[in-house]
Amino acid sequence: MEKILFLEGTHGNFLARCLSVASGSTEDFNFYKDSIGAHNEDFTKVVDYNHYFNEYDIFCYINFNLDDLYILCWHNYFANWEFGLDLLKANTFKDWKKHLKGREWHTIYPGAKNHIDILESSGVSGLREMYKKYHTSFYLIDKQNDLLNKHNVKKTFQFKWFYNKDTFITQLKLLLADLGYEYRVDISDKWIDFIRNKNKIIQSKELVQYVFSCYTKNIPINITNLTVYEQAYLDHLIEQYLGYEIELWQDYPTNTRDIKPVKAWEGERYAL
Repeated sequence: MEKILFLEGTHGNFLARCLSVASGSTEDFNFYKDSIGAHNEDFTKVVDYNHYFNEYDIFCYINFNLDDLYILCWHNYFANWEFGLDLLKANTFKDWKKHLKGREWHTIYPGAKNHIDILESSGVSGLREMYKKYHTSFYLIDKQNDLLNKHNVKKTFQFKWFYNKDTFITQLKLLLADLGYEYRVDISDKWIDFIRNKNKIIQSKELVQYVFSCYTKNIPINITNLTVYEQAYLDHLIEQYLGYEIELWQDYPTNTRDIKPVKAWEGERYAL
């Protein structure tokens, strides 16, 4: 059986289920029954799918780019291991610790406890910095590079394809053809259900991109309602635009007209 390799949060469970239903190999079923993610195993599989395989040759890998990390990181925490932490609502380290209480740190993501222990004393600005780093140094980036170096991947399925109905179905049909199946059952309703569960993070990303556009065009707009996760993404976009890292905001600007970033010191920040 051909294999789909995918990292946590990259929708491999959903893709495998769509392939089985669309090919007519299994009857339509509720992907999300008794589960936050699509982890119901009671269906006829047309592909093997997992986060890890010993085999060198892999039929398909779900690939992501840096620009995908805003949605991917959110989904990773919200659905991975059914963790259920909504980064759009976690605005303090207190929110994190309350959610993590009684859980095994190492099952959340590598280095989680160290990151929080180091940055917690910085308060909200430290949390914003942690979120900002997700766009350049999230642990899945290294894992993806390692997997791609270890395996011969025949095809890639781009993470962004999941978020456009026509593109997703077109690419799904191509995968089915390569697997020797036809697209027999329309899965448009499945895609709609999938997107419905992701709408708030999709709209959040679009909001920050709109705010960033206002910033670059000197258009004043109120940004007091941005969450810390959204503030971090805005800072990331500004740093990409300016070409250098900016100092942390202690009090976040309330309007785009007040965004006047200062270049961060190099080396030891506070060494005089």
